[in-house]
Amino acid sequence: MCNHIIAAIHGTSKGVSGVYMLATSKKVKMINHISIQPENIFLRRFVTEFVILETENEQPLRKEFVPKNGMVWALTNLSVTIHNSQYRNFLIGIQTEPLPMKWEKGKGVFVRFSPYGMSRFTTIQIDKFANTIIESDSVWGNKANELNNCLLSHTNLKENISLIEDFLIARIRKPSDIEQAIFDMVDTWDLNDDLSITELKQTIPLSNRQLERTFKKLIGVNIQSYRRISRFQKAFKQMQFEYNTLTDVGYNSGYFDQSHFSRDFKFFTNYRPNHFFEKADFYRQLNKLIRTSSAV
Repeated sequence: MCNHIIAAIHGTSKGVSGVYMLATSKKVKMINHISIQPENIFLRRFVTEFVILETENEQPLRKEFVPKNGMVWALTNLSVTIHNSQYRNFLIGIQTEPLPMKWEKGKGVFVRFSPYGMSRFTTIQIDKFANTIIESDSVWGNKANELNNCLLSHTNLKENISLIEDFLIARIRKPSDIEQAIFDMVDTWDLNDDLSITELKQTIPLSNRQLERTFKKLIGVNIQSYRRISRFQKAFKQMQFEYNTLTDVGYNSGYFDQSHFSRDFKFFTNYRPNHFFEKADFYRQLNKLIRTSSAV
């Protein structure tokens, strides 16, 4: 079955790649990283990217998963230890605080869903996943394990991404009018976080209580928590990719109080902004090099 599917797939994958070198007191650890957008245009609203990650370190790599404004699906041949349990094919629900992980040597594909993306591929309320780690087969049955085994048996990146896309497209659910209106509200917020809830909910025929309840089912957290995570993520990305001062980062991300920015950043990463900003310079240089190379 796996070979039959792959035989119909052709072409090359486009994405941003790079090699990350993490300096530690013991040794230098290597992380190969590739980020790819979905080929299927319709899928792009629900899946923001596929991240292919390969660790070459002999010793386990300790990393903290910082909160993101959407769920993540990991399909790997490496062992990931979270809360003293080991996983290979699993879903990370939306997190409201940093999640410590330990990575063994290996390779994996990480599917990053948009804030409401996961709601299109399951009938389970997304708030049931919040702050949890769930085996993928508990959502999609043994088909999820079959897919991961199929990915592990082939090394062609284009083929693997196409297999994941086909798996998701076969399970996609059309949103109702109310769900679509909430998705549009989230997209509008992400473009302009100055807009108030009162302004945005005018087009949604729900009471405040109904809106909060429906939003949480689709996104995983309530509106206030989502906006807090989304604002933090905007600042976090700027600190990794741009050379703005911390004051500019806070202001551009919707923080009008620097102490508020500092508190949120510390809460979501366990680092103060200035500490992380110093460490992030290496990654900003690397990302600039990667973007320049990919444009050639």
